[in-house]
Amino acid sequence: MLKLRSLSIVAVFSIALGFMLMAASKPEKANLVRLTVINHSNDDMTLKLVGPKKYTLTIEAEEKRVFTVPQGDYSYTVKACSVTADSTISLTKHKKLVMPVCGGSVHHAQGNEQIIDLSTHIRMVKIHIGNQAPTRTLAFLAGPSDYIFSIDSGEMKEYVVAKGDYTVRYYACGKSAVETFSAAKGSILALSCP
Repeated sequence: MLKLRSLSIVAVFSIALGFMLMAASKPEKANLVRLTVINHSNDDMTLKLVGPKKYTLTIEAEEKRVFTVPQGDYSYTVKACSVTADSTISLTKHKKLVMPVCGGSVHHAQGNEQIIDLSTHIRMVKIHIGNQAPTRTLAFLAGPSDYIFSIDSGEMKEYVVAKGDYTVRYYACGKSAVETFSAAKGSILALSCP
């Protein structure tokens, strides 16, 4: 009886030791974190992460993608709405990066540290461009992002552009001119014959 009891104890101990060794040999999932990226814009976006590992991720327009990456601190570059911005992110918990429609924002991100509104880095503003020339005007804006606009005579159009300072080269009335323009919310660029 003592022998049977000793064998039972040895068998239980062996089984427990086997489970412990199997658990120790499995890769630990606790060092991975989920990163959800949602792109509500009309264009594809690119996200480059540099940290414990490097990733280049493409998220198509109106798409949601979920990635699993090692925990850690990352620097990232995001290109969306024709604008590129850099920032950092600490991925120690699950995070959600959201790119709203160009010029919009993610209202439910305020006060939620798990949701990052990429529009705080990709600053887009609505501007107006008016053509006071008697001819069609062609305007080239070079700055944080580059744009080309064609505006008919007497027209005032609304556009969403990257916030910042631009050099504007425009053609109207058979001539060209260059001026500077600061794109901020509600800014108006009035063009006329040079």
